[in-house]
Formats: sequence, structure tokens, C-alpha cells
Amino acid sequence: MNEYLTAVLNVAFNYNISYEIFNYLNDETPSAALPEERRIAINTNWFKPNQLPFVVGGSRSPTPLSVIS
Repeated sequence: MNEYLTAVLNVAFNYNISYEIFNYLNDETPSAALPEERRIAINTNWFKPNQLPFVVGGSRSPTPLSVIS
């Protein structure tokens, strides 16, 4: 996990947002935000791993982290 993703996950943790990291999903399976559960599902096999901090942080997520917090 890179330092940017770690930083974004720390922010989520500070706002009582939980996350699950999946390393066995298909590389085209997107990560997802579940705002009603205050949870993020993260696919670490994403085909562009450098995008993960942005996906989790909200710029490409169906439900941005900023909406959840």
C-alpha cells in the first residue's frame, strides 16, 4: 500500500469510516463506497494501483469520501 492511500485511509478512520481491503478481486472490479454503512470496499488488485488514493478519496468513487464524512 502506498503512502497516499495510507493517508486517505487514516482520514477515513478519523471520521469513523471503516474500510475493507480485498486483494483477490478481478483487476477490473472497482472499489466502492457504502455511505449508509460508513464503509469503503477497496480492491487492491485494481489495474491502475496509483489511482487507488483518488478512488478511495472520492474523485472516481461512485460516492466520494467527502459525502460520507
